[in-house]
This record gives sequence, structure tokens and C-alpha cells, in this order.
Amino acid sequence: MPSFTRLIRVHFCTGIRDPVRRDLAAVTMACACAGLFSAWWDGTLPATREQVVEHLAETLTAYRRLYRRAPFDD
Repeated sequence: MPSFTRLIRVHFCTGIRDPVRRDLAAVTMACACAGLFSAWWDGTLPATREQVVEHLAETLTAYRRLYRRAPFDD
């Protein structure tokens, strides 16, 4: 989980200058992805592998756009 969070912080939260806010954003997305994977692996999320991959790609792309568009620093 720390490696995945670090990956998100480095590649998707580049628009956030404040390190605490950057960490908050990265942990939020990493935990959301972990929850999705957990539900899919245990069978409570009835989705195909392709659906999961497509959804994550779209979600991560939107998240990246969100944080590149606005600095989110006061």
C-alpha cells in the first residue's frame, strides 16, 4: 500500500504544492482503489477484469485532471 500511495502521489498529485494536502489526496485515492480491488477479489463486486481496469483508468485520469487543473493550496 505505501508503494501504491507513493506512485499516486508522484504521478497524479503533482498539482498540489502543499505536501500534507498531496499526501491526503494520494492516500484517499489509494484507499479507494484498495477497496475496489478487495470487493472485486472477494466476489462482492460483480465486474469483469476489463470493467475494473477500464473504470480505474477513467477514475485515475479524472483524478489526475482534477489536481492538475487547480493547485488546491490556500
